[in-house]
Amino acid sequence: MAITLSSQVWQDVAGKNFEAQSMISQARKLKIYLVTVTFGAADDYVTGGVSIDLSQRGATKILLAMCTRTSIGVVASYIPSTKLLQLFETGATVGAVLDEVGSGDTVTQSATFDFLVFAQ
Repeated sequence: MAITLSSQVWQDVAGKNFEAQSMISQARKLKIYLVTVTFGAADDYVTGGVSIDLSQRGATKILLAMCTRTSIGVVASYIPSTKLLQLFETGATVGAVLDEVGSGDTVTQSATFDFLVFAQ
């Protein structure tokens, strides 16, 4: 796959007066940054999720990664423990819950996703 990552915004909040600072100990630093994930023109989705490491700028542990924007009409979920990006879409039947995008689906070709990442 030809997935590319780019870090657009970076801020180290350790030592500054933010509410988030009170949630972590003084010995740790909370890193907050925006990562854009871009799939290649021929990259299809894989059932179970696409392996992507959103670690940037020396981050060793991702606490939370929220998808803030997609270029396609899906719900994106990043699982930090497995480093998988999973995609969901509306079910085929009326009233159905979200279903995972099927393996080999071309919806991800040239798609972009922005993630707001909180890490240590």
